[in-house]
Amino acid sequence: MAFQKQTHTYPTMVHVVENGGQVNQNPPIATAPIEIPNNQNQMFLVTMNIINSLTHMFLGSVVISALIYANFASGKFTQHIYLCVFGYVILMAQAILTFNPHNGWSSNLQYPVKRKIHSLMQIAGSLLAICGCSIQISNVWLHWRSTHAIFGMIAFFLTLISLLGGVYHLIYPTHMKGSLKKMHAVAGCLTITAAFLALAFGFHHMRRMIVFGDTNTNLFIATTILALAGTLAMACSRVLFRGRV
Repeated sequence: MAFQKQTHTYPTMVHVVENGGQVNQNPPIATAPIEIPNNQNQMFLVTMNIINSLTHMFLGSVVISALIYANFASGKFTQHIYLCVFGYVILMAQAILTFNPHNGWSSNLQYPVKRKIHSLMQIAGSLLAICGCSIQISNVWLHWRSTHAIFGMIAFFLTLISLLGGVYHLIYPTHMKGSLKKMHAVAGCLTITAAFLALAFGFHHMRRMIVFGDTNTNLFIATTILALAGTLAMACSRVLFRGRV
């Protein structure tokens, strides 16, 4: 994607000091090159801004849908829903979106600030998700044939790996380079994928317990898949646009 560069040079400023008769002539001041996107880049930016807006709308819909289900649950299952939704959907998904240049709330932040926010959100989200999964571990072993439980266990183990990567990234930010950085990014994407699929299958299994109707349940599942697709698309767009993780 090519950029057009323009350089603006301001005229020379001359200051005359009357009493000493000195003439101070400042050198010409030139601004840094200004990158003006062409039509192709403008279309790309518009597309990514639309995807960013839709992704956040879908993420919000997933949170609201899950909390609606949580109000009809009871005991440990309610805690499981709240912890996993706040951990995966709110914190870890936003941690992935932090580095994207088109993400609204983090686009104006400097990279070191983004890196620290990303690590803190990932660590906090991982801890909440691990606590939420641990609450249901006993039930998972009893219902191992459940698709929701299988993807939930996969997400649980991947979250442990992501947590270690997040802590390492926070303590040794300069060491997170090359293959290690790529592995951390892949682990994060796999974690969020497994978690969102577990949530989608959880909506499917919950339709047997709570009467919301097939239409509403299918809508909840669809928004979950679209939120996942948008989050992964925003993560991949940074690699395509920047040429690096």
